[in-house]
Amino acid sequence: MAEKYKPHDKFIIANDGDKDLFPIKIPLPDPPPLEKIDGYGLPAKEQMWKPPVYPHRLKQLERKRVGGNYMNINQIWEHLSNNQVAYREEIDWIRKQWYYRLNGYWFFNNGVPTFITGKYWFYLSYCVLDDGLPEYRYRDRLFYLFWDFCEKDTKGVKMKRNEITKKDEPVMKKGELVLYETGSRVCLGFIFPKFRREGATYKSVSGGIEEATRRRRFWAGLQSKEGDSAGRVFTGKLVPIFKKLPFFFKPIYDGSTNPKKRIEFDIPGIKIGSGGSFAKVDIGLESKLDFAESANRNWYDGERLGYYFDDELGKCIEENVNERWNVVRKCLEVGKRLVGFSVHTSTVAELKKGGGQSFKDLCEKSMYQFRNKNGVTDSGLYILFIPSYINLPGFTDRYGNPIITKPTKEQIEDMSNVIEVNGKIVKAETEGEPIGAKEYIENIKESLLNKGDMVSYYEFVRQFPTCFAESFITDGLDSGFPLKIIEDRMAELRFDKKATVRGNFSWKNGVKDSEVIFNNDDNGKFVISKLLQPSEANRKYLKDGVWFPISGDEYTSSSDAYKFLKTENKRMSNGGGGVKWEYNPMVDDGKEVDEWQSDRIVCTYNHRPPTIDEYCEDMLMMTVYYGARHFPEINVPKVWEWFEKRGYGGFLLYGKDAHGEYRKTPGFNSTEGMKQELFNETRDYLQRRGKSERHIEYLSECKDIGGLENMTDYDVFTACGGCHLGSRQRYGAVQRIDEKQEADFGAKYFPQRRYK
Repeated sequence: MAEKYKPHDKFIIANDGDKDLFPIKIPLPDPPPLEKIDGYGLPAKEQMWKPPVYPHRLKQLERKRVGGNYMNINQIWEHLSNNQVAYREEIDWIRKQWYYRLNGYWFFNNGVPTFITGKYWFYLSYCVLDDGLPEYRYRDRLFYLFWDFCEKDTKGVKMKRNEITKKDEPVMKKGELVLYETGSRVCLGFIFPKFRREGATYKSVSGGIEEATRRRRFWAGLQSKEGDSAGRVFTGKLVPIFKKLPFFFKPIYDGSTNPKKRIEFDIPGIKIGSGGSFAKVDIGLESKLDFAESANRNWYDGERLGYYFDDELGKCIEENVNERWNVVRKCLEVGKRLVGFSVHTSTVAELKKGGGQSFKDLCEKSMYQFRNKNGVTDSGLYILFIPSYINLPGFTDRYGNPIITKPTKEQIEDMSNVIEVNGKIVKAETEGEPIGAKEYIENIKESLLNKGDMVSYYEFVRQFPTCFAESFITDGLDSGFPLKIIEDRMAELRFDKKATVRGNFSWKNGVKDSEVIFNNDDNGKFVISKLLQPSEANRKYLKDGVWFPISGDEYTSSSDAYKFLKTENKRMSNGGGGVKWEYNPMVDDGKEVDEWQSDRIVCTYNHRPPTIDEYCEDMLMMTVYYGARHFPEINVPKVWEWFEKRGYGGFLLYGKDAHGEYRKTPGFNSTEGMKQELFNETRDYLQRRGKSERHIEYLSECKDIGGLENMTDYDVFTACGGCHLGSRQRYGAVQRIDEKQEADFGAKYFPQRRYK
């Protein structure tokens, strides 16, 4: 029988594939003997999650009346204690429920041995929501596995000092972090940006109930964007779940049967003894569940919390949630020990101005790979992001698995293909074969773009984000970039495998200053959309010991060493590089703009080599290969200095000042004014040539960047923007003339520039 089943997962990866988050590998336990796993012996197609079947005799016991009233919890336990032989099977069943709650649960799911944590089992089995018990979902399983990982993580990340930036950065080995054992917990909880009606509030509330109803002197508190919101979560979600718990999971509590502000477990209770007998305890749990009646940072100050749930913090405008957390986290710590746990969730579609920024600031202090000397992130938290196409409503099969791409025949039967957008039910309008959640989301985005409804487009992106960056995408056109052109071109490039090639530049035969050659490599550092013939490449000459490009007019390159060295933000920034093929009338004169071959980006670089010297040499080889003029970002002048040191100062491009005089330094500085000019040049380029752009990663960063404040997080965008700035320095800035003249000129050449 065993050979018919599939192997179990040995690990699960959180934040997998997100360019802004570090993937976190979570190990999973080994299964018990297969015959002890629920579902064993059934055909695979009949194996799926099923909630526990409540014994009929226990139901009868709960409905038994004494003196005209239903028995209370104390009376039920006393009755079981006095009739242990008669209720032997029911008592054994209760023990199993407690075992699953404390240790987790294994079941076969379509032939796969599947483990869920005790908290997730508790949520699935006994947390009755508005419409009944929750259904099993892969998305929720990952949520609770990540919770369990954060609670138990004792691994720090080995850091090293970058002597150039004077910042600590993580040590990497073979693409993975170097971890070490700290001997104590290193994580206080996690942040979870959610999409609308994802169920995160119910899951987070359930976790607090699970802990507070079994632990001594445990205080679970919740706080929200305002006191009324926290009160609604307490009375509308927490209390109903607690009231419907079975008697064997519900401690005796003090106060009203319909509490409005808190639930306190102060009355003596009864527990199962280790030998199967029942024993009275002299004191109750002395635990409680409550909520903060305001958003004020000091509500829980000075208290000791076991669990803190921060709900809708991205919509909080009454408080700075970043600073509030600095106060609350002390309630979860005893000295250096982390003793409590917290979950922070927010509906990203509804981030409020101010609240959204402080929420983002907290996220940037919670990046898994950046730790202090105690092995803890600056916030003490980690981030979990799950793309909206994972179990998007309508795209889940009967086994709780997400239908991400083209569904199987069996999965088609399980799909409803409807989701709620801005309060309205939207049905999938697909032609031909059924599609998965990813394509479904893209179809809706494309439709909104085609209609020019950018407000709805941005709202939808935030409601159903497919990557972490989309959680913070700005309303409207902060960048002013032509999103429809970008999205249309990206859709074409996703299926065009010949638009670019990947590889590396190197000196021929390893001899520096000879010829630069390009070698194809699927894992290479460079992405190329225009390879040169041998006679076209390496056009350089030596004069007075300095190398110059023979012409230098046909290509402009740029680099950003600042990106390479900057490590204090949310991730290890890569070095950025780019090359632009300038407009060539010999190739494109007389053609319509959309038919031009020139005037486009032909090379991009987005990589972090081991040393800054290797990065600088990569930028040098790239520039020499194309015979380009190089216009580097010089806030950190490493590339500029490297070109001079290597004898290639003749390749550097010097711009002119307002008086027409050449500047004393090459390239550009990332001042606020220059950033705006870079955005303007990029906007003009995308409007003019976006339909012909071949580098999808560049377009993707243009789509995601949002505004000037985000430039430091987008490596390719800034490097290619430097190319556009270099072009302007060489061929002149935009000359503003009257609208008709400008339109006539732009129809043939450049919409918003003519050469001076």
